[in-house]
Amino acid sequence: MVYEMAKNIMEKDQTLMEESPQKISAGIIQFFMVLNGVQFKKKEFAKMFGFSEVTINNIYKRIVSIDSSPNQNDEEQNDERATERATEKIE
Repeated sequence: MVYEMAKNIMEKDQTLMEESPQKISAGIIQFFMVLNGVQFKKKEFAKMFGFSEVTINNIYKRIVSIDSSPNQNDEEQNDERATERATEKIE
């Protein structure tokens, strides 16, 4: 499930591949957790990956914008709304 989501995001915007794989992984995992309502502390999450909260949040925001890009089907649009609601919860 996470793999398919990550693959879809990477196919939509290949410039994301300019970032380190670890940063991309952290951002995608955070995105997945937010979409699925998993509660977590940003500081501890960032510490696990060895990056700052800001670094991971910047990648996360890029992923959200990629996932929200045009040419989505209805299911993806529903995911976008879920992402927006989840983002409000963790900020």
